[in-house]
Amino acid sequence: EPLSRGFYSHLICFAVKTCRNAEISHLVDDPYGKCYSTGSKRYQGGTTMKSIVRSLTLAIVLLLALSMTAVAAETIEDIHGSGDFQYRVLADGTAEIVDYMGMLGNLHVPNNLDGYLVTSIGNEAFGWCYSLQNVVLPDGLICIGERAFAWCDSLQSITFPDSLTSIDDGAFEGCHSLTAIDLPAGVQHMGANPFRYTKMLAEVRVHPDNPSLETIDGVLFTKANKRLVWYPVRRQDSAYAVPQGTQSIGERAFYRCNRLKTITLPDSLTSIENMAFSECE
Repeated sequence: EPLSRGFYSHLICFAVKTCRNAEISHLVDDPYGKCYSTGSKRYQGGTTMKSIVRSLTLAIVLLLALSMTAVAAETIEDIHGSGDFQYRVLADGTAEIVDYMGMLGNLHVPNNLDGYLVTSIGNEAFGWCYSLQNVVLPDGLICIGERAFAWCDSLQSITFPDSLTSIDDGAFEGCHSLTAIDLPAGVQHMGANPFRYTKMLAEVRVHPDNPSLETIDGVLFTKANKRLVWYPVRRQDSAYAVPQGTQSIGERAFYRCNRLKTITLPDSLTSIENMAFSECE
């Protein structure tokens, strides 16, 4: 957080007092109390400008350190531990998992931590957990954050609850052991290609009652704005024709789809988002 005006006022007062005590000669007016010298470099009692600057610097460093310590302490107090999980309490009184420190292969994420209902998995909370193989997420979970399970190389399956509504950017990026994913009917928000560069993922199956998402020829789309979200990296085809009616190509939708040589775009297309065809070499 920005330092307060009071903090800077205290620093200025300290500088003024130091300069006044040093009996500086040849003073030049300045807005902070005439504590600037163009003449003599040595003051009463053998004090030099270098020693004054050193004292001021030390004072500033100490004050900044105290300020940073207070902020850090406040941040640490916001994070709680429960077994292998670390979490924070959200404004609505529910919990968001911010880190997992366990080494289990098969994991059932609890639906509450210390009595707080788990509704969110934070950004990178399970990222780079190489031991994870099968994960079951709890009832009541609403949101999966950015890169929440990124680069969990051994992850083979993940089970979503019906309560899930949002999966954010790159949530399962680099999960190379995933071969299929089933999305429940409640998922409405899909971030920038949550499944980018999952080399073995061949199929994302959407619940038939989902009003927001659908797959067309194995490719994931949003229904409302006809946005192409994900194209399977594993697909062997060298050519793909984006369906007529598609309005946008989502961010990183074709990320590292190296087998594609030709992509045909429809007349209906109005936008191509950032890095949609990134690293399609």
